[in-house]
Amino acid sequence: MTELKKLLYLFTIIIILAACQSPEKAEQNTSSVKGSQGEENNPEETEQKESKSIEESNYPGIDIITEIEDTETLNASTQYPETAVDSIDGAIKQYIEAERGYFNKQLEDFEAPPSGQEAIFNLSYETERVNDNLYTFDFTTYMFTYGANGETRKNIIMADVKEGEVIEGQEIFDDTAENRGLLYDYILEYAEEDEDLSRYLFEDELKEWIEAPDNDFNNVYITNVGLSLSFNQYEIAAGAAGSIEVEIPSDKARNLVKEEYTQFLTVSDEEDDTEKEEDAEAKVYTERSIDKQAKKVALTFDDGPHPEHTLNILNTLDQYDAKATFFMQGKRIEYYMDVAKEVAERGHEIGNHSMNHPDFTTLSFEQIDIEVSRTNQLIMQATGLKPTVFRPPYGSTNEEINNFIDMEPVLWTIDTEDWKNKDPNIIEKRIRVNMHDDAIILMHDIHGTTAQALPDILEYLSSEGYEFVTVSELD
Repeated sequence: MTELKKLLYLFTIIIILAACQSPEKAEQNTSSVKGSQGEENNPEETEQKESKSIEESNYPGIDIITEIEDTETLNASTQYPETAVDSIDGAIKQYIEAERGYFNKQLEDFEAPPSGQEAIFNLSYETERVNDNLYTFDFTTYMFTYGANGETRKNIIMADVKEGEVIEGQEIFDDTAENRGLLYDYILEYAEEDEDLSRYLFEDELKEWIEAPDNDFNNVYITNVGLSLSFNQYEIAAGAAGSIEVEIPSDKARNLVKEEYTQFLTVSDEEDDTEKEEDAEAKVYTERSIDKQAKKVALTFDDGPHPEHTLNILNTLDQYDAKATFFMQGKRIEYYMDVAKEVAERGHEIGNHSMNHPDFTTLSFEQIDIEVSRTNQLIMQATGLKPTVFRPPYGSTNEEINNFIDMEPVLWTIDTEDWKNKDPNIIEKRIRVNMHDDAIILMHDIHGTTAQALPDILEYLSSEGYEFVTVSELD
């Protein structure tokens, strides 16, 4: 072997050995930083993960499916109902596949994601039970594909779970020339009462939509208060208006639907009066007397309630006489009213975390008001308490939004990233590394691993002399 060949041989061996260093050693040479309100050190690298969970809901025969996909360039969360009726579940999955296909097509415009950015796909839904068998599933998809702004899209699926049928809007709406004219007038009336919508509405595009010969009116659906229409962002208004929900009260809606559907449109002034009475009588969380000299920590749990994990967390908190703040989503309170009530009865604070978890900076003020007010109503219905604090989904807010919402905005100072890690040891380690007095710790009570991590977290914080308080009890 010539000297040159020997050198090339040795050089090749060195390269192979370097490439094959153990994952543990390689991990020691990497680090990542993720901020919430300032930088935080990540104690360990985490793997890219996919997960799927199934939960029973309070609606008979309907489960909640949650699918998570997290990579370096994508944060995807898809939540949808499963009814055990093939025709209905098939329609729901077909819609989800179409949304994901649309999202993937938008990504094709980017050969590679901009440095430090990740695409976002968030599909969630809200359930309205019109009667024992008729359900409305109101889907919202938020997409961010590296452009200047995200995009919000809407879709409605009405289903009769007894008959196993998906009911299209064209089956509900009595499509006559007169009714198209009435519908146009009602939408204009609705827009005139909403300052944001009236400012951004494109009347010509609305008229074009109303008069389109091939309009199937499949964005029309029945709710407990009347008839509603759902429009995608940019469909009949400027993008600043976001996606649009138009509500037509029952007394007017009766003129627009086919006779067999008028039975679902009952005017309920008594229900409205009850809501106003509950709002007027609602009490707020009672703060305790806290030693101002003590070190304090506020544990916060987002995205619940969960029928199992939230209760396990409550039991652990009781063992340490610890109080916490639970920022709940309205769509989940709707399913788990009894769990929300239990949280309040055990002395914990409940905050507003929106109805459907959208990015508030992509919504109009009207949409934000709907997200917040619906959730407040559900919290009051479940607990009798009116929330005074809110946490914007993703922590995404600004001064204008904070001023618009008549509640105290609460972010966090330590992000456990429990939704990503799914490892109790990593969750605890992130708290140890970043802990400080008056810390606000972000966790999620929809993950079993968070409930598993909590005993060790509380034991550590107790040993360090911290008093567990709600966010309203911090100085």
